[in-house]
Amino acid sequence: MKNLFLSTFFFCFWLIGFSTDFEIGVNAAKSKKWQEAEISFRKCVQKSPMDANALYNLGTSLAALKQYPEAIWALEKSMKINPEFSGAKENLQFCYAKLGVNDYLASELSPFEQRVFSFGVDNWTYCALISAFFIAIIIWLTITSKNSMVRKITLIFGFLLGCFLIFSLKNAIQSNAYQNKITHAILQSDISAVFNDALGNMKVDLNLKMGSKYRIGEFSRERVGLILQNQSVVWIEKSAAKLF
Repeated sequence: MKNLFLSTFFFCFWLIGFSTDFEIGVNAAKSKKWQEAEISFRKCVQKSPMDANALYNLGTSLAALKQYPEAIWALEKSMKINPEFSGAKENLQFCYAKLGVNDYLASELSPFEQRVFSFGVDNWTYCALISAFFIAIIIWLTITSKNSMVRKITLIFGFLLGCFLIFSLKNAIQSNAYQNKITHAILQSDISAVFNDALGNMKVDLNLKMGSKYRIGEFSRERVGLILQNQSVVWIEKSAAKLF
């Protein structure tokens, strides 16, 4: 387990070299200078909030610094952007174990959705653009061709490409919506809160443990309603949790 955090950086190092900050972070992590690594990767996240690699490495650095609640938030968010991100699940389980939290929740995505969303918004957009380009060519061939057989074949291919174009656009939109939608919260400290039981009665002094992950059911201006395992809702201040 001691080498778990350090080894994960080598997986990502060859994937991106998008900024000097990232390279500084990787070099600091190699030397186990976790504070420097955390600062560098945090800068990367500030520049690119939806970069799964930067979030993953930020979470790993925070875990090495024993800042487990924020580490869980960063790792969870990296998995939300890229559900198949290698190493993030193991590091998450390590952080939850250190906090003594047993209510770790796995991804709510189906295996098919995980593969679709992990392909990326940009890639699906490129597929849609390429499909549109070939559809334009097919339309031109259909209009200009005098051979009825050629026109039939191009129409069939055009129909198939049209279906793929719609499929690509749908996946790009859904992937982007999932990445940006706030659905969960990670508690940053042990808190007591007000909640409503199954009958709608208000109760108090419910102990919620630092680092726990909850699905968000409702929002207000200053608070969020967390859904417990018994489906009751507990309200906490937004400042008490990291939302993603």
